[in-house]
Amino acid sequence: MPIFPQEIIDIVIDELDSTGGKKSLSTVALVSRSLLPRAQFHLFRSVDVSLSPCRYEDANDWATFHTFLTKSRSIKSYVREVFMENIDDTYDSHFGSSWSCPDESHRDHRMTKAITQRLSTRKMECVSSVLQLLPRLEAIRLNYGTQPRTTWPHILGDVGVGGRNVLTRFGFEQSMRSLILCSVKGVPITVMDSILGLSQLTTLVFDNIVLEGEVPIPSWPQKSCLTNLHTVGFVYMTCSYASSRHNLSRLVNLIISTASHTIRKLIWSTRSEDPPAIQSLHNLQVFSTVTRRPYYLATAQPILEQIIASQQKMHPLKTLEFFGMESYHGSILYGADIVKARRAWKGFDDLLEDEAFSKVKEVRLLFSDFTGSNLGRVITRSNTMPAAYELYTTKEVMSGFKASLSKATRRGVVFTSGLTYGRDGLVSRY
Repeated sequence: MPIFPQEIIDIVIDELDSTGGKKSLSTVALVSRSLLPRAQFHLFRSVDVSLSPCRYEDANDWATFHTFLTKSRSIKSYVREVFMENIDDTYDSHFGSSWSCPDESHRDHRMTKAITQRLSTRKMECVSSVLQLLPRLEAIRLNYGTQPRTTWPHILGDVGVGGRNVLTRFGFEQSMRSLILCSVKGVPITVMDSILGLSQLTTLVFDNIVLEGEVPIPSWPQKSCLTNLHTVGFVYMTCSYASSRHNLSRLVNLIISTASHTIRKLIWSTRSEDPPAIQSLHNLQVFSTVTRRPYYLATAQPILEQIIASQQKMHPLKTLEFFGMESYHGSILYGADIVKARRAWKGFDDLLEDEAFSKVKEVRLLFSDFTGSNLGRVITRSNTMPAAYELYTTKEVMSGFKASLSKATRRGVVFTSGLTYGRDGLVSRY
């Protein structure tokens, strides 16, 4: 990972002054301790935390940031947003007793499971302490951009006996407006009960979440105070025991029904025999779902059918959003697979002709990244089965989908692209 000289960092940050003489740096990315001494002179509102390849440096960064906030008299009261990418670093794919640091500039660091665990514990203690130092925090995005699920205690610690509201110890239960929880397993039901009590929330997204094991029905939340939600999302959310999945459906419907008059955006990508009842969402403007191969619109179909069935009761949609588009950058396409893909999207194009979607003016395609934008194309042939391994650019993927939805295109629907995660991602607009 390239490292800028400290002199360049200082010059760039010092130049971020407004004409009135006030420091105008609004977002700090915690990727280097060298950034913090200069950042303390700016009243920044957002902190974007990315995982450092070096576990030592990652733990030290958090410790330094904690010290920085502790000594600052004003900064901690200005911070409103914290974005934490992959905060659990205990997952490693190494099978040996020790291995070199992933950061090429720190190859002298030798890592073991014991060292990794110790550094992770130190880091998570700092994370917990940092959150407690931000009394006016309004938005948190935890653990986004990671594949392996993190165990709940590695996120915010154990709930403890009688800990009804685990969030209260952080002191922002009254200020929190946006909560996005990603890639966590073993989430206690008591935590869900705490979240459902945050009446001021306007954004709530669960992405790749597994609730704790078998829990008696009386222990599940029976009441939701989420009456101000504008954006709500359930992406690959499930329970570790099949017997509890019906209760999960009840929980989803409880959240949706409580905020039925305020929800503007619904994110749904959870395969379920009992999809959420959305007939009461009179103000729904954006529906977001996954299109990743080979499922295509399998998770979205029940919702789309509900929208058609209740078209007289719902505010017409304006935007349809699809994430997982990066799976189309590179694919091994066989004859039957190509036919299936075209059939799926032709069916969707026909679906959009229904009166329920008459006000849809935008189809937004979201990618995990735009690395495919510079890919070339390689075609290979097999003697046993004709197949093509094709690397599509982002522009080609966009063009392909636009061509597949020819009826929507003729009707004036606009196709746009964006990132699944990041400021313009899953919860960007409604």
